[in-house]
Amino acid sequence: MKKASVVVPIHCHRFLILRRSGSDPHFPLTWDFPGGGLEEGEDGQDGAIRELSEEAAIKASKDELEKIGTYDHNGVTVHLYRLKVSSPVVRCRDGEHDKYAWVSREIIDLYPLMPGTQKILSILK
Repeated sequence: MKKASVVVPIHCHRFLILRRSGSDPHFPLTWDFPGGGLEEGEDGQDGAIRELSEEAAIKASKDELEKIGTYDHNGVTVHLYRLKVSSPVVRCRDGEHDKYAWVSREIIDLYPLMPGTQKILSILK
């Protein structure tokens, strides 16, 4: 079974979401949390830290990640983490994403979300 990690960064009670670029082959112009598939030899935390750095230029350590849970999404085991960040500075640097936003729970549904993001939001409640 494939495995992935997703991180929900939080700053001042707002979630970080990233918009996939228009040229991205998987759900272009939709918004999601930083995350992706685990690489060979990675555990959930390692993958979460790598994806967060690659996608948003946010550095984190394993002690800073709070595991929220694990769930299945279309045959992929997803490890879900929360991360409180002290700075809202983000840089989309992977080419996969072109914009970011810090959004409250009340307005996140105004963004076209990638499939699976609603499942994460329901776990966060």
